[in-house]
Amino acid sequence: MRTYSTFPGSLRHELIARRLPLVYDYLHPQPSHLLNLTLIDIIPHLQRTVHKHATLPSVKRPHPLQPGHHLVYFPSQVTLSQILPDGTDTLHFPGQPFIRRLWAGGRARFPAMHSPRLDGSRAVCIETIRDVIVKGNQGEEKLLVDIERRMGTVEEDEAEESIRGRLWSEDANEDRESPVIENRTLVFMRQKTTQQIETDKGGFEKDRRKIQVYTYGSALETGSPRFSSPGDFFTYVFFVAFVILVTAGYFLSGVIFTSALILAFVYTFAQDNRGKKASFFIVQIPIEYLPWAMLVLTLVLGGWPAALSEGMGIIAAHLYDFLTRLYPTFGGGRNYLTTPAFVRRFFAAYAARAQYRTYGTAYRPADQNQPTSSSGWASSFQSSWGGRGPGRRLGGS
Repeated sequence: MRTYSTFPGSLRHELIARRLPLVYDYLHPQPSHLLNLTLIDIIPHLQRTVHKHATLPSVKRPHPLQPGHHLVYFPSQVTLSQILPDGTDTLHFPGQPFIRRLWAGGRARFPAMHSPRLDGSRAVCIETIRDVIVKGNQGEEKLLVDIERRMGTVEEDEAEESIRGRLWSEDANEDRESPVIENRTLVFMRQKTTQQIETDKGGFEKDRRKIQVYTYGSALETGSPRFSSPGDFFTYVFFVAFVILVTAGYFLSGVIFTSALILAFVYTFAQDNRGKKASFFIVQIPIEYLPWAMLVLTLVLGGWPAALSEGMGIIAAHLYDFLTRLYPTFGGGRNYLTTPAFVRRFFAAYAARAQYRTYGTAYRPADQNQPTSSSGWASSFQSSWGGRGPGRRLGGS
């Protein structure tokens, strides 16, 4: 076991000192040709540059290696025992406990004037761990491993030391004879404990709920015809929140009601947009079924208690819909759930006033006073002589 005082330096030295094996390949045109076939319908300009794309190019008239096509050559050449559970190899692996691996970016440069030709010649890729940076506090370290890959053509019987001497240099900025130089940065992190995973899930769930509250809440407040007057949306939120507190809180002994409130918003939003489609993960469903699909998902993932608590949001939203629309419209009753006058006045004082014009909608804050008349010289809406007094004849008394 390494102590933390010597851990960063010793691990960095161990990784940089690794002498990785050379990776050989033959630059046949087929891998590059297959890559072109894959990308030709995605990148339009390839249709103009790749001629006779259905035919494999001949090695007698070899094409140069295109930028980026080096990625389809020089695959990892390791045994099964060198493959980790995530499918990566052990060549750059720092060891336990850093089993989580992420790609953190990369770059490539092509210093040579002429790219290698795809004529079937032998080529090599020299991999080197150039640097290792340790970041983070003790117990939460992250290892940033900078890997350099230098590629170039070689002779069939060329010795390894000769190859390294021609293509590789101690100075990372010295190109030597390498026509392609690529750098990759990998991040290795410790395996998370069960408590850390649950904490991350909780943080993700909180962010997801915030986004859903904002998405459906703002859509109802600004786009729903049932909330056309100032304060109507506040009354709706207050009512459904009260019903959720009574049902999910008092009767079901719930503590957190955000999911129920979100489902209430979704139910009302679905009722306002009946006949439309909604995306539920990768499935298109009628929007009326969206709150029920979300409730079924909660039942599968969280069980009956979570589904019952969340379902109180649908009950609250439907009760509001019944009291304000269904019963007054179809039952001949009266809507008793109206926005109080003081709430309406409060929100009206801060509501933006809209003026609909041929080129768009202009909004003016409610507290901005419009002048009833203009008496200044700079006015362009009144006669410049309006409000100038009775006037006097020149030379008169």
